[in-house]
Amino acid sequence: PVHANYLSPSTRQLSGWRMRGGTGDPEGISDWKTAGGNTRNEGPCFFRSSFTITENANSKAMYRVITKGLGHGSVWVNGHNLGRYPEKIQINGLYIPECWMKNGNNSLIIYDEDGKYPSAVSVGAETAASRDIELLSEMPAGK
Repeated sequence: PVHANYLSPSTRQLSGWRMRGGTGDPEGISDWKTAGGNTRNEGPCFFRSSFTITENANSKAMYRVITKGLGHGSVWVNGHNLGRYPEKIQINGLYIPECWMKNGNNSLIIYDEDGKYPSAVSVGAETAASRDIELLSEMPAGK
């Protein structure tokens, strides 16, 4: 699993992938197998991993799943479909809405239609979109 911290936005590579060949509902899969280091499988394949987010009240990082090295497919975070990759426009991964992530462990499922192994996939904070909250002074009540 990957551990990400709001205090140090950076890209974290994922590991510990599990896989299942074929198509179907990713939430209904129960027979996940440990994925080898193969760069290509025989056909379409689901991959599953997880990452950990630690919240910081004064900093809000905006995260993306960076689908480097994959073919064509879809990504789910905590059961929510982020969309298909690759995008027609040049972007650095699929945005994860803040409300879909949990403080602590988060699940990530990838369905790659080409069966490419997700060894280069990572979750990264987008520095330009992230924000820090700084309280300069407090207004007294009623003013």
